[in-house]
Amino acid sequence: MEDEGSVYTIFEVLNSRGLDVDWLDKCKNLLMGLLYEYAEDSDSQDFIQHLKDLHSYWSEIYKEIGLQNIPGHEIIRFAATLKTKDNVRKLSSAEDAISFFKEDCIQQQSDNLKIKRIIDNTLWMKQITSCLTKLYAEKEKSAITDISQVRLLAIAIMLKNKLSNENKKYLLDQWERTSFKIYGLSKKDSRYNVGDYVQLAKEIQKVVKPNIDELQQSIAKIGSNFDIV
Repeated sequence: MEDEGSVYTIFEVLNSRGLDVDWLDKCKNLLMGLLYEYAEDSDSQDFIQHLKDLHSYWSEIYKEIGLQNIPGHEIIRFAATLKTKDNVRKLSSAEDAISFFKEDCIQQQSDNLKIKRIIDNTLWMKQITSCLTKLYAEKEKSAITDISQVRLLAIAIMLKNKLSNENKKYLLDQWERTSFKIYGLSKKDSRYNVGDYVQLAKEIQKVVKPNIDELQQSIAKIGSNFDIV
């Protein structure tokens, strides 16, 4: 089509008629459609640069998905769960995640802020994808990384900018010990400790000045009821 903006509108109409489309594709379509909707001039240099940046981010996301066969729905579910301010103890559904990102963008006061939020959210998903790529690649840790809430907590640690690489490694070492204690040695399945992992992951993302010792103790506490036999 000559008008790229129309592509996203048509995509949404066709999708509403029951075609099976990946949740990540739906989210991409939503954000790209909003970009065109709130752009004052789609021929301006600013818009062209925004479009170029977004295409670059999505190219990287799909490239990394292909490397490790990461489910698209997991990216948007993790991204929304960590970003929402709601005090939840479970992972967001894919449908709720898309609704969250739409509202998060359109609630901004000006069109420029809406566009900035569209770009920020896309970049956030790219960062989530990069972390998932690293976790999926660690096949030797599959006993714990196969559990979704375990991956979520690891990502929260990996993406915390206020933590040095050394402190991240320290916390991830504790994350591995605690998780292996529960899902490896104690042989529990993915139904166990979902709320504890999700809540702590969100707390790590929210805290302004993280205390390393307190975070380490919080991670260890998750597995405190499981004895090593």
